[in-house]
Amino acid sequence: MNRNSWSTAAFVVALAAGCGQVEMPSTEVLAEQIKLQPAVTAEPTGRAGSQTATPVRATVPAANPAVDRRLPPPDLSLPRAPAQTIDVSFVSDDFVAAVALRPRELLAAPLMAGFVPADKVAAWAAGFALDPRQVEHALILAGTPHAKTGPAVGMVLRCRTPVNQAKVIAALAPAHDEVLYGDKAYLRNQEFSGQSICFVDDRTLVVAQQVQLERMLRAAGEPSPLIDRLRQLDAQQPLAALLTFDPIRELIQEELARSPAMPPPFDQFDALPVYLSAVELRLDPTKLPLALLTLEARDAAAAQRLEPLAHSALAIFRGWLMRGMARPQDDPQAFAIECVGRNVTIALGTHQRGAEQLIARLFSATQPGQQPVRTAVRQPAGAGQLR
Repeated sequence: MNRNSWSTAAFVVALAAGCGQVEMPSTEVLAEQIKLQPAVTAEPTGRAGSQTATPVRATVPAANPAVDRRLPPPDLSLPRAPAQTIDVSFVSDDFVAAVALRPRELLAAPLMAGFVPADKVAAWAAGFALDPRQVEHALILAGTPHAKTGPAVGMVLRCRTPVNQAKVIAALAPAHDEVLYGDKAYLRNQEFSGQSICFVDDRTLVVAQQVQLERMLRAAGEPSPLIDRLRQLDAQQPLAALLTFDPIRELIQEELARSPAMPPPFDQFDALPVYLSAVELRLDPTKLPLALLTLEARDAAAAQRLEPLAHSALAIFRGWLMRGMARPQDDPQAFAIECVGRNVTIALGTHQRGAEQLIARLFSATQPGQQPVRTAVRQPAGAGQLR
């Protein structure tokens, strides 16, 4: 699996999580953006159909007296024991990454109200087989691709109300066979690469390709690097993401060795698989900091190597963040890095204004208006004549 394949896999997970069409620029484009150059507006060419492309800037919605977006002071303490653990009943031991989220809580958070109005949420939800606002908990899983079945991806969805099974079947497996696997029945998609479905009960469903679904149905909570970490997460966390490097370290290193060299400044991150054991992201728009990204090193010595890489990554992220802000000269300075033992933790959105600016920038990256700007900048002279 090359770098583009990993990016594609991450993009698919983002879509499955209901994040929308998030822009995934190439490393070359990012390398240009982090130089903090002024945004370039494409000049009209005078030819029919040409337009002046205007960059989309991240703006924080004006204060709304009816919506209190104020957050409590930041809590940078170590995570406490989970009040409610995540159910790993259908997590097979071949998965290495997971995204656990509570869509309803994320969409209803006051901090998100200005960015995701209720009418837009309703229109957006209408396009899904399941209304995200009715999903109580979603667990999206990914593993290394299998030789015959392709990517190992699965989902476990638990809803607040009974699922409209007919709508789900029509969207995912319109042509299917009913199969009894052990003591569980599921709907096998007649297309081998399609998604099969198991309705565990009237509010819970498991979705994956046939071979992967059967692995999930026979899972018995066997210990694995991912399962062990999932058991430490609080099921009430609005969003948490995990990636375990230990099972895939050699695979990543082999692919990196075969792939073209990364452009500066991203080439320094080729060493990450050597030092990392796992990566964990926790996001909660109801408190500060907005997100905590924890890089778990293989040992304390590796953590010391990770810390400068974390500072470099944060500098790149801040460059991207500031370039798309409505007032790029305003650096929110809403970040912090701490190294304790094997863990290097990056806090994002450590104060109210910084959290709002961060969310605004992330939402602006989903707008289609940005892409024409970059396309126009990269378009070679005379390209419009090749018609």
